[in-house]
Amino acid sequence: RVIIYDSLLTAIYSFKHHIKDPSTGAQIPGQPRGLAVTSDGEILLLDGSSSKLDLLDFRGRLLAWVVPSRLLNDSTLRLTIVAITVDEHDNFYVIVSGDLLRVLVLDRDLNLIRQFGEKGNLPAQLSTPVSIGVSNGRIFIGDLNGLPAVKVFDSLGNFQSGFGGHDVQPEDLSFPIGIAFLDGPLTGMVTLVVDGLRQTVKVYDGEGKLTTMIGGFGYLPGLLQYPTGLSSDGIATFYVVEKGGARVQRYQLK
Repeated sequence: RVIIYDSLLTAIYSFKHHIKDPSTGAQIPGQPRGLAVTSDGEILLLDGSSSKLDLLDFRGRLLAWVVPSRLLNDSTLRLTIVAITVDEHDNFYVIVSGDLLRVLVLDRDLNLIRQFGEKGNLPAQLSTPVSIGVSNGRIFIGDLNGLPAVKVFDSLGNFQSGFGGHDVQPEDLSFPIGIAFLDGPLTGMVTLVVDGLRQTVKVYDGEGKLTTMIGGFGYLPGLLQYPTGLSSDGIATFYVVEKGGARVQRYQLK
């Protein structure tokens, strides 16, 4: 089920997502696992039980769909959709892995604009990407095993920099499962990265230096239990989805 909330986390609408059973052709419940929303409310949905991406209207009605292997003109490729996001121009960014590892950039009609990325252990390569975010023409990718833990590329996919390791220092990241951004008068431009194993949201400045950490494991409001998703209003408010806590929490920097 996809639930749509207002900015204060009041649920205003929800819908179920179904996929086609490959053996019978029947519609069965899917497993919505990620989404990216355009400026006019269209939803690109990643379903953990499907090899395709569905573009839906705000009521959950199917508008279009795409299979990444067909975008790459090779239907024999076995690909898994890892993560998706959208930029300020309503272009979608899709990480796929499997027979190859790529970041696909799609326009709002799901046409392929460009692709970049290759598998490897060098800083400019991708090892095990798990999250993606886009801000001001820069693409941030969280990598579970590669170093740096967050890799930063320009809009054409050229590696620029990165930050964070996978060690025990405060700035390090065990599981960078979500990336979002704030750019308000209180913070300036900062990058938020949710660490799904350390139960924290870490805040990095424009140079990739850690400035603060928010959360910690626990059941009380403000604490986290295995966070899996992160979003923001781009100014001072951000939202964290928790798998263990089965909740969404709203945070506001003051």
